[in-house]
Formats: sequence, structure tokens, C-alpha cells
Amino acid sequence: MAAMENPEFGRRAKERRDALGLSQKHVAERVGVSQPAIAKIEAGGSTTTTRGFALARALETTLEWLEFGSGVVPTIPREWSKLDEIGRAKAEAYISGLLAHTLTSSSEDGRFKSD
Repeated sequence: MAAMENPEFGRRAKERRDALGLSQKHVAERVGVSQPAIAKIEAGGSTTTTRGFALARALETTLEWLEFGSGVVPTIPREWSKLDEIGRAKAEAYISGLLAHTLTSSSEDGRFKSD
């Protein structure tokens, strides 16, 4: 998996963790990493897409919000919990592929296309 390098990712992760009233240790346990690993991410260190997904789940939000931000903190859709492990892996792989490409809007048909 490619590393995601975005200082705002860490800032938003800390913001969300604080909003949920969770400690770095608690989040680390949910993600399956050490507390120093969470501290490093929050300080602006890079992380993998896979770990980013796990962190988003632990923080009850989406990878897209952590990576790109928005005015409202989205939550993970209820349907996500209905997916089995293979379904989740497929969805994560699809989203990772989308995040790996710069998307631009086509002026002709309004659909997204990859550069």
C-alpha cells in the first residue's frame, strides 16, 4: 500500500479523537497499532491506506474526511457493517484506487475521469 502523506490528515484525526473523548491508547488498540504510532500520525507523519481505513473506522468517520476534510464529519454508512471481510477489502481497494488518482470533472458529461 502507498503511504499517505498529509499533515491535515493527522490534525483531523486528533480533532476527531478529541471529539469522541478517546485517548491515543484507546484508538491505538482499536486500530491494532502502538500509541506512539497514533501520536506520529497525529503529528503529521505518513500512514498507509490500510492503516488509514482502520483509523477512520476507529474514529467512526471515513478515510475521505480524514484525508480531504469537509465542513461536516461524515460517519461510516450502516451498510458497511453488513459487509463481510472480503466485501470490506474490495470496497477499501476500490476507494484506495480512487484516492491514488487525481480526479477531474469532465466538462462534457459531468462524470469523473482519471488524469
